[in-house]
Amino acid sequence: MAVLASLLLAGAGLSGLACDWGRAGRRIDLHRLTQAWTETGATWNCAEDADPTNRRPDCAGETSWEMSRPKSLRPWVPAPTATQRITKGRHGVLRFDVTADVAAIPTGGGAQYGWLVKRRKEDVGGRVAFGSRESASPPRLVLTVVPQAQDTSRPPVPPTPNLPDDSTFTVLSPSGLNVRYHRNIVVIAFDDSTAGTSVRRILAKFGAVIIGGSEARDEPAYYVRIPDPGATYAAMDSVTSLIEAEPGVKWAANPTWRDLIRIRSRYPQDGPSATRADWFHPTNATRALLAIRAPLAWGCETGTYGTRPKLGVIDWVFNAHRDLTVSSITTPTSVRLNPLTVDDLEHGNKVAGIAAATGNNGEGIAGVAWGSELHLYALGSQIFTAQYTVEEYRKALEAARRSGVRVLTSSVAVGDVQVARAVERLQAALEAYLGAGNVFVYALENGRRRFTVDEVKTTLDTNVTALDRAVARARDRFADRILTVAGTGLGGALLRGSDYWTGGTDILAPGQDILTLAHSNNGTAVADSGNSFAAPYVAGTAALLLAMDPTLPADSVKDHILRGAREPKGWSAPGVPIPATPVAGAPETVYQLDAYGALTLLARERRNTPICGFPVGLSTDMAPRSSSGATRSNDCPSPCQRTPGSRRSRWHRAGAGWRSSGSSPGPPPCWRPTTTVPSCIPSPA
Repeated sequence: MAVLASLLLAGAGLSGLACDWGRAGRRIDLHRLTQAWTETGATWNCAEDADPTNRRPDCAGETSWEMSRPKSLRPWVPAPTATQRITKGRHGVLRFDVTADVAAIPTGGGAQYGWLVKRRKEDVGGRVAFGSRESASPPRLVLTVVPQAQDTSRPPVPPTPNLPDDSTFTVLSPSGLNVRYHRNIVVIAFDDSTAGTSVRRILAKFGAVIIGGSEARDEPAYYVRIPDPGATYAAMDSVTSLIEAEPGVKWAANPTWRDLIRIRSRYPQDGPSATRADWFHPTNATRALLAIRAPLAWGCETGTYGTRPKLGVIDWVFNAHRDLTVSSITTPTSVRLNPLTVDDLEHGNKVAGIAAATGNNGEGIAGVAWGSELHLYALGSQIFTAQYTVEEYRKALEAARRSGVRVLTSSVAVGDVQVARAVERLQAALEAYLGAGNVFVYALENGRRRFTVDEVKTTLDTNVTALDRAVARARDRFADRILTVAGTGLGGALLRGSDYWTGGTDILAPGQDILTLAHSNNGTAVADSGNSFAAPYVAGTAALLLAMDPTLPADSVKDHILRGAREPKGWSAPGVPIPATPVAGAPETVYQLDAYGALTLLARERRNTPICGFPVGLSTDMAPRSSSGATRSNDCPSPCQRTPGSRRSRWHRAGAGWRSSGSSPGPPPCWRPTTTVPSCIPSPA
């Protein structure tokens, strides 16, 4: 059944005739009062005047009000509950529909304090008299019960949130930041199994009226208006918590009227298993990139916004692929390949694809630094102990140095460790490359062997290659420019089968079930595992750092990668960071790569870099300020990361125009400082 409520106002005898209301008449509005008052004590200045006969206000605090205050402070709701047009000579009864106001009374809202009747245009004429409660024609509240057939279906979800711009019913965040929530609007998502009757019952219980909706991420949610819970955050939160505790409710949250500007993740659209939807249901193409927080890092830099860093890959062989934009490829004068398996042929493309495959192009995958200038160096042989393979590797190092390749990654090892000349020539070429101010990323092998880095420098174990020894020895001079990499498995522990150099393994990265590029040019991809596929994630991150700051020295690139891996992984509550944890199963304390951590660390510490990862809001003077008051652009702490669906994390209105209401994820603009710079302030929950 439904209950309809009407407020009836009757004219007071002959004086109820309307006068001076113009030829077409004028409107009078009924407004719901928001403040308690008494019938015998209400005056223009007082809700309860101690002496209403002495023509001065005898009230203060809760017993006072001011009818001429600005709109937001008047003791009535600005939007009228109902309206009627008064015409000249009209008499009888006026009927106002107050169903919504009366229905909200049982839950603590609605017309608890009655209504105010006033002319819409108070500066024009018009006189009418209504009967008071003591008269023969008193006002009446009439409730009409209408039997209805019960609708058992779920209410349809409107396509847009339809949030009001009015700040009347907002409340300030307790975080102390200039963030305001709609206190009388709640966003509610129900479990898939919740019946339509239960949805309607819950909405009715809280006096909720659907005003909008959203179906982002295949998760329908209703935007509902509830009776005003009160002017405090605690009052708002208590009602929202009660709604969320109802059986069948998946989550409930209050949307923000004004929020901080948040740098958002970037989710590229690529080939099968690497589409935009696959970022929210991780696949072998997206899982590893999510593990290193690449989508957040791409919100800051992809290598396409300005300077394109030079990134090089040394491998056995490369094949043309539509998803690889190659600036140069260096091939040997002669090719000496044994009969190769498909895996052998694909190895180079797999590594190059992880590092720098073109992102957001509808095919293949997204490489970590998809906008880098890619240089490929093919050895032309997988006979790694042969002297000609060692020579081709040495030439590749020299070519990369001459071409100004700032980051070079290698997931192949060459040379016989027992041939001293091979070790010496490789070490000399590597040190020349590093001495030019470059970064070398090296993948350990996959034999489950454990060495100390000092043992690698001296052992004659044939499981160690000449290049292994050259890298270990080069660390004596250039440890701050070499990143030696092992892999992690799906659970984040040290990859089963990985080698490890104690004292010489710098960083770990995902290395299991990686979907990357095949050897053919048709956009296909294949999954593989091993340390070979961990190193290019690190190399790509190094390239992103250099894209953000091309002047960054090589030792700082490594430093930001190592310290970035220790950055918090979000926030469990305001001011409570989720700490980074060492990789399980490793012989010593070592961390997994965090691309986003590295980039935000760089932006926070180094001047003249783009703002990255800082939630920012607009200050009154539009100048960036640190907590000490000094003007800077990079003083903010790391942002509070919230998991999808967490409360109060997805709806906001920032400044005067930026709005996100749970829309499908897409590439955000790269925000860089301009003449109008938002101020950096920490993100709330």
